[in-house]
Amino acid sequence: MGRPKLMLPLGETTVIARVLQALAASGVAATYVLVRADDQALIDEVQKHSGRAVITPEATRDMRQSVQKLLDAIVDESFPQETDGWLLCPADHPLLDSEIVSALLREFAANPTGIVVPSRHGRRGHPTVFSWPLAREVERIPADQGVNWLLRQFSGHVRQVDVDSTDIFVDLDTPDDYERLKKRCGS
Repeated sequence: MGRPKLMLPLGETTVIARVLQALAASGVAATYVLVRADDQALIDEVQKHSGRAVITPEATRDMRQSVQKLLDAIVDESFPQETDGWLLCPADHPLLDSEIVSALLREFAANPTGIVVPSRHGRRGHPTVFSWPLAREVERIPADQGVNWLLRQFSGHVRQVDVDSTDIFVDLDTPDDYERLKKRCGS
């Protein structure tokens, strides 16, 4: 993107603020965001929207390492129980829908095991709820694999929640993505 995409303006706010607001509206108990120590603007924005900025001195190698740092912070601060869940939501998904997150949380609460993921016509999207015991599996993810490895390894424990939205697939990776999102969000 050529600049910090989470701080890009989108609608009346920033990309990260939109994500944090949707998570708060859905009833998520706490939100942790991994932030480099030299990104004070992002730290401030996360804290402004009631998120917990987990500071790392340098960028992480991959998503697995980022997730592990966040899970470690959750353990240190929240003392999760075996029946708790953790929600993985990439911060570059600014069309996150609080109603979809709430539906995932309700499905997980009804049976707090395994993995709960939104889908549309069989295609999986974001975010994803994992049972807390799966947090211990993150360190086993091979270096050349992403967090989707967990969904493959525990495929028999994945429950899909069908949704009527393609927003579960929308992320912000390129300038073209940003232009499309600005039009959609009235920027």
